[in-house]
Amino acid sequence: MTCKEVTRLISESLDRELPFYQRLSLHAHFHLCIFCKRYARQLLFIRETLRSLSQRIEDPVFSLPPLSEEARESMKRRIREQVLPPDQGNLEQ
Repeated sequence: MTCKEVTRLISESLDRELPFYQRLSLHAHFHLCIFCKRYARQLLFIRETLRSLSQRIEDPVFSLPPLSEEARESMKRRIREQVLPPDQGNLEQ
């Protein structure tokens, strides 16, 4: 099994349970290839981190208060100053 095939299976394993023979092939490949094993651990870490963050965002304790209108306008003004050329920075949209 090539590393390319293994990375595809690793990604698929995040969405569905792989058949026994594919799981066995993955584990056999992991004994030979530290890079694919590391890739699998990194993907699992990313998935678990994103799940944890999404739960925190939905938790009212961690939610941020809405921005005031003044803060929004200040952010818009700074973005315009950074993005638009100096002669177009004062245009209202």
